[in-house]
Amino acid sequence: MGVLRFPNPGSDIRRFAAVLRTIYKSIGEDKVFTHDDGKDAMIHSGHASSSGAIGEEAIRRSTRQNRSLDPLYNQHKMYSELYRMLGWYEPAEMNTKFKLTDLSYYVDCSENDPNIEKGLIEEGLIGICFPNFLVNNRGGNQLRYFYFLLFMMEQLGGLMYRDEIILSIHTLMNDRPLDDALKSQINLVNTLRGSLKNVDEGMQNLMHSSGIKTNTLMNYTRFPLGALQFTGWAKPVLNRNLYGQAVRCYQLTDYGRAKLDILRSLRDIRYNDISEYDYKVQAAFTLLSNYAFLKRAGFNIEDEEVKKVITRAKEICKNVLENLGVFDTNTILYSPIQQGPQELYKAAFTLYDELKA
Repeated sequence: MGVLRFPNPGSDIRRFAAVLRTIYKSIGEDKVFTHDDGKDAMIHSGHASSSGAIGEEAIRRSTRQNRSLDPLYNQHKMYSELYRMLGWYEPAEMNTKFKLTDLSYYVDCSENDPNIEKGLIEEGLIGICFPNFLVNNRGGNQLRYFYFLLFMMEQLGGLMYRDEIILSIHTLMNDRPLDDALKSQINLVNTLRGSLKNVDEGMQNLMHSSGIKTNTLMNYTRFPLGALQFTGWAKPVLNRNLYGQAVRCYQLTDYGRAKLDILRSLRDIRYNDISEYDYKVQAAFTLLSNYAFLKRAGFNIEDEEVKKVITRAKEICKNVLENLGVFDTNTILYSPIQQGPQELYKAAFTLYDELKA
């Protein structure tokens, strides 16, 4: 059974953005960099320490001949995995070298605008979708994680327990068609509820079938649960009704329900939905989806040049929009940096230069 894995550098989402800005300012655009470069930027800005030391002394205490045992190297490695999921890093040449993306530029620019920062992070979370071209998902899961999680929570009375999330979502191999996948995973959770013994047995069975220790499975939820709280989509509560004793659950907030209303209005697109179309059509669709993403994040895209490009891009990909049932391009749920090939995103902005003329 494939298990979806999230790295565990912590659960402070705003800190992830602050660390990204540090790396962006240190390394700059269009440069290929390594884990060591990222680690050095974190150390010199005070965002990482090792063995109680900071600065150069921390680097000295952390450095190992076997890099896999180097704590600071591994800390950046975990950040890099999340940054690729969020679309802030793209792999360059090999999986241990990276480049910063346009999304990392936008995150850096949002430093003094908490609303834009939060909007970018929220859209990036909803944009986390497997498979993609930035992350090697060893489990093989096909899943838009946070999108599915929010719909699961809604249909389960607005409440989910951490281990329910592990057993029903981290093990889900395919979330399409959505209604069928929701029905099956909700049924699974309902078979657990009522007795923590059912949950414990489920976790033990998953540990044996996956070869992943229980504590590690739990650690895979630290980032998602931190994200639910940061966004305000859900809040931690103690609940005694689900299992006959107090367990820490996550409860949908009014803001989380409002987010679900927005998600219901969007058209969930995966790269496979557009991959068979002409490359120029894909590039035009990429432009449209990029502006839909930025608009939902809070950016003003009412520039006359941008509006001209959007109008012309719509004409180029008219057929794909009709075939996908997209009647308003603002309803496209497709994050091109996170979901599509890097070369296609670059081709989209070559097309932009052509269309703005």
